Amino acid sequence: VVATAFAIAALTDYIGLSAALGAFVAGLLLSESDFGHRALSEVAPLRDIFAALFFASLGMLTDPMFIVDNYVNVLSIIGSVVILKFAITTVLVRAFGYLPNTAVLSGLGMTQIGEFSFILVAAALTLGVVDQEFHSLIVVSAVLTMAVAPTFISGGTWAVGSLSQRVRLLRPYRLASNR
Repeated sequence: VVATAFAIAALTDYIGLSAALGAFVAGLLLSESDFGHRALSEVAPLRDIFAALFFASLGMLTDPMFIVDNYVNVLSIIGSVVILKFAITTVLVRAFGYLPNTAVLSGLGMTQIGEFSFILVAAALTLGVVDQEFHSLIVVSAVLTMAVAPTFISGGTWAVGSLSQRVRLLRPYRLASNR
């Protein structure tokens, strides 16, 4: 499993793409294989160590002075992403026939920018598509949205539960005998 992940990462790096993208694709492929569950149980402790290292490195990437100096841009990016991702996810989940409260909670769960943005913005920086300031803006915005996402989810769960008593649209469908 590890050899396959490294081989695919090396292959994508060799053809000019990010090794991280290759590792991501390898993880997707291996998760669908018969070895996926077995490998996960064996590497779970290692996964936890890497997760801690990942979040520690995110903290080191975040420059507090950049946030202070560019708070308007940071808040604009965060607000735009949160509102757009919430709206699009909520509408799509509802369009697939899920309950309104499930759609709202799914939308809240998708409000963070996400880890894949680091790969995309790093590739764009390497190719010269974006400058260092834009890179810093995206990294800081992603870190902040990842930090507040659990609050959105827990606060949203509480809000939907409270509002479902008052707002008919958020009430789950009930059996005819409960009406």
